[in-house]
Amino acid sequence: MVETDSRYYGHRFFQADFLTDAHGDIAVDFVVRFERRRDDLRRLRELSGVEIDADTHPMRTATEPGYARHFTPDTRRIVAELYAPDIEAFGYTFDDDTS
Repeated sequence: MVETDSRYYGHRFFQADFLTDAHGDIAVDFVVRFERRRDDLRRLRELSGVEIDADTHPMRTATEPGYARHFTPDTRRIVAELYAPDIEAFGYTFDDDTS
């Protein structure tokens, strides 16, 4: 197990902590994921009726590789252990290199 003491692990809060209830269930109606923010923000605009500019941040192109290419087997293991709550809550994998 990777040491998660704050001396070694400066990012102490999981993103899932902000979005889940005391039982670990997602407690919000809709989660905008950064990697698909343009589509998610458009969907949020449809759901809420609030005008949201979905085109404020450049997106990587479909031909650019995803995040998984940045990890070695060791860093994948470390990230998987450190961020297990977020990976599980949001369904991330290291196998899907399209994220």
